Amino acid sequence: MSLPIECINIVVQAKSIESHYPGGFGAWVADDSAGYGYVWDEHLYRFGAMNDLAASLAISRLDELGLRGQIRSRGKKQWADYCVFGDPGALRGCDWLVLDFEEGLMSHRDAGPVAANQLC
Repeated sequence: MSLPIECINIVVQAKSIESHYPGGFGAWVADDSAGYGYVWDEHLYRFGAMNDLAASLAISRLDELGLRGQIRSRGKKQWADYCVFGDPGALRGCDWLVLDFEEGLMSHRDAGPVAANQLC
């Protein structure tokens, strides 16, 4: 499936939530009542934020669980468990995320191509 791109996006790999959150990804989705603009499919969970404070709160929650954002691997910055972007054109080092700028959609690379007719 494809997820819509928001003003500020905090995108988490479902498999990372599965391994870090008590009860896994299903429990995360069931427990999430933080009020963020969020959507998900079987591969990704996206917090949508309209300002830096809301984004910071979401990122703090992920960091507290032990999820990793940007890391350095082989001398390059890469996104590990989650990535953060406002301007999709500025997103670098997130090889697991596929973006379609024209449609304003994203999907996980394992989900196949971004498809507007498969919105969550």
